[in-house]
This record gives sequence, structure tokens and C-alpha cells, in this order.
Amino acid sequence: MIDMNYIFGEFIGDVSDLYFIENEYITYRKKMNIEFAKYFITLEDIKYFLEYIGRSEIIGEVYSRYNIDFSFAIGAYRFRANMFLDKGKIAIAMRKIDEEIKDIKMLNLPNEIEKIFDFNSGIVFITGPTGSGKSTTMSSLIEYINLNKQKHIITVEDPIEQVFKSKKCLINQREVGIDVRDFSSAIKASLREDPDIIVIGEIRDIETMSVAMRAAETGHLCICTLHTVGAASSIERVIGMYSREEQDSVRFELSIALRAILSQQLLKIKSQNGETLIKPVIEFMINDKSISNMIKENKINQIPNYIMTNKQKGLISMDKTLLDMYRLGVIDKNIIIEKSIDKDFIRKNI
Repeated sequence: MIDMNYIFGEFIGDVSDLYFIENEYITYRKKMNIEFAKYFITLEDIKYFLEYIGRSEIIGEVYSRYNIDFSFAIGAYRFRANMFLDKGKIAIAMRKIDEEIKDIKMLNLPNEIEKIFDFNSGIVFITGPTGSGKSTTMSSLIEYINLNKQKHIITVEDPIEQVFKSKKCLINQREVGIDVRDFSSAIKASLREDPDIIVIGEIRDIETMSVAMRAAETGHLCICTLHTVGAASSIERVIGMYSREEQDSVRFELSIALRAILSQQLLKIKSQNGETLIKPVIEFMINDKSISNMIKENKINQIPNYIMTNKQKGLISMDKTLLDMYRLGVIDKNIIIEKSIDKDFIRKNI
């Protein structure tokens, strides 16, 4: 039987993600690279693991539900996990979440993003691909508010990742499938629970998006995540959820309700001493009058250039940041092309 104390103790130290697949070797991600361990996992090991974390009941559910999200804590770490089927075999992907919430200053994010803390209503999107650090950034933002403001925060998550302790803020955390039926019904209910801030773990469908917009329009600050890269593509993603007949009215609503978009990716770079470092690269957009008009008039394609040419307003272009890093020799040509939003612009300028 696999030694779970070792796997979730010494072994997990520098690992960000861990994968169990029935009758295969343990796989893990370390510094963004996939590697294979020498430990072989059987179905009995997986059953023992689920008993070990107190979730043995879900082993029978995966065959009918096909995938199940859950979270658990072992030792100093919490994990977000998804159990799914792989060619009929059970597999589990686990993302490690540090118990210690990182201070916003520790994340190497620019000072401009602190403007988010000035908003009392509207909607803020934290965006990026899977594994880009959205959850870490979101947790740091919430904890900053928790330490510095006196607000009522309600989070809706699937599953709960970071567990917060109320400090200056009152924080209620609700997990889909345990505390609430789904995201949209949880947000609707939260409007009767006197929140100042509603944190939505992920916008997955049009109903959740619509309810979040209504909450933002009625004086609440909604902080949500999307799996998009860049401010313009995030706006297009929101509008694209709706039918053609609805899109004009959605553009108008979004132009008013939107406050900011923070989009991020993680880069793997080499330090001067040869050490591999993981650094965030971000795009940050504040919805000012000009951007609001671009959204209303369906001129979203003009937003990237506006962000790039208005640094003095606190806007940050991801592509411009990547280009600066390339010119300083911090990243190479392959990385800048891979991570850029407007690849034609990047190719013309390198």
C-alpha cells in the first residue's frame, strides 16, 4: 500500500500538482514540468486514499457522474481535486493550495492592481488559463480586503480552495454541491444575505454570468474568474455567452457594470545563477469612459491598443510587458510568441 504520509508530506514539498491514475505510476508537476515518480498506484491505493481523506463515498459516484470536484486537507496543505475516468479507469488530478495565504506584495504583481481595492460595486474579472495563478491572486486580494476593510464577503466555490478566517471582514464560504445547489442559485440567495462583496469561483454559464451582472448593478462588488487571456478576449467571452439578439443589451450593461480586468499567465524563466523561476505576466485594464464607449459601440478590437498606449492611466498591456522582457533578454523568442495575445504584433516587433 502506498505510504500516504510520505506522499503528502516530504514528497509534495515542491510539487504543485499530483496525479493518481489507476494501475499507472504517480505523475506530478514541478516548476511547470510533468514528471513521473517511481510509485505505482492501484485501485486499492485509490480507495485507501479516499478513505484516508474521508471521501470514500465518492468512489462509486464517479462511474455515473463521470467527474467529481472536491477538496481536502492533509497536514500543512489543502488540495483542490477532480476525480474522473480515463479509459474506464479512475484518475484523480490534485492541485496543491498552500494553507498560508500569500501577501499581495509577495506575488510580484504591479502596484496598479491595488486600484481594485477602491471599488465598492461593479464586476471585476480575474482571468487566465488553467494553472496561471488566478486562485492565488484571488485569495491574496480577498485577504487584503479582510485585513484592511470592514466588509461582508460571501464566496461561492466549487470546491472551496483557500479557507479564510474572518478578521476585519465577515467571510462566509459556500461550496457548490455541499452548501448550495449551483453557482447561480447561490448568488441569488446571497443578495438576501447582506454581502458587500461576492466572490464567484468561476463563471461557467450564462445564468451565472447574468446573476453576477445583476448583483454588480445593484451595488455589490462581484469578483469572478474566467478562463480567458487578455482584457479584450475576456469581454468578448462574456458577450459571446449570449444570443445575437441579446448582445447589444449585454454590451450596454457590461460597459456600465465592469470595473476592471486582471489577466495573468505564468512564465518560466532562468535567473542569473541558472535557477528556474516562475514569474507572472499580467494585463490590467480599468474600465474608463473610453473603454466603456468601445464596449457599447462594439469596438472591442480597439481595446488592446488603448491599453498599450495609456500606461500613464495605470493600464498594463501583457504584450508590451512581454516585448520589454524579450528586449531585456529575460525570455526568448519561443516564449514571447507562445504567451502573447496578438502574435502578429509581436512578430512585427521582434
